[in-house]
Amino acid sequence: MILFAVSITVLFFILMNQKDLDQKLKKYLAELNRFIFQRPVKFDRVKAELSEHFSFIRFIFKRVLVPIIAIYMLVGLIFHIYVLDSLALSIIAFLYSNFLPDFDMIFKQSNNPKNFWSNEYLVLFFAPIYLFYIFSENVEPPVSKRYRPFHRFRSFFAWGLFLLFLGFIFYRTWLEKFSLLIFGLTGYFTHLLTDESFKF
Repeated sequence: MILFAVSITVLFFILMNQKDLDQKLKKYLAELNRFIFQRPVKFDRVKAELSEHFSFIRFIFKRVLVPIIAIYMLVGLIFHIYVLDSLALSIIAFLYSNFLPDFDMIFKQSNNPKNFWSNEYLVLFFAPIYLFYIFSENVEPPVSKRYRPFHRFRSFFAWGLFLLFLGFIFYRTWLEKFSLLIFGLTGYFTHLLTDESFKF
């Protein structure tokens, strides 16, 4: 399934009315078709994909994320840990991680890619930066021998380790260190669940 976006783009789209949203989406898709896709992707298909994911996000937010937020804040109160700042960043991590797997649309398939392990995980960890350089035509799209490499559980676990690493760098309390991991992986798994993609 083809869907593109990062959390910043999504949040920007949410703030616009439907007409502005469609115009911005068409313009963004035109750029993707120009620089990345070998076959043009139709606007209606992408819009339907976005609608599907947003509907599922709303469901997960009410049924899963809100209880996690409540438990997270309650544990913070019990252990006297101020968690509001880390909570805000964790919610952003949830939204971003929910759309992250569809960054693998920029990969081109090849039977013998060079350094495909490092290429895949560098793009996974720093996808917005990589996409910026592709748009600026400074780098070629990455290559992978697997179809949709981010729609696999190995990428799910790699992303979790990266978030845990960031948590230990940026936070001092044990609760906050695991916040990015918990919220980020919840968002990532939500995407895999929506796409029904459970390959390892």
